[in-house]
Amino acid sequence: MHDALLIQAPLERLDEDIFRMRAHMEQASRIVLGGFTVRTDVVIVKHPDPYMDERGAEFWDTVMSLLDEEERQNRQQIKS
Repeated sequence: MHDALLIQAPLERLDEDIFRMRAHMEQASRIVLGGFTVRTDVVIVKHPDPYMDERGAEFWDTVMSLLDEEERQNRQQIKS
């Protein structure tokens, strides 16, 4: 089982879709765990706010720095 799922839904349907997704996740836990239901929690992020997990912030910053450097190098090659 996966420990996180991302759904995208129109705002007017968001609560209903969250309810349905949580029900599916609980059903999956009962199937896999022989009847035991794993509780779920929800983090709602709405556009234009980005989702950011603090545990991955340092890694994200590293990746973005590497991409920025690659882009700078590509621009310099084009100019040459």
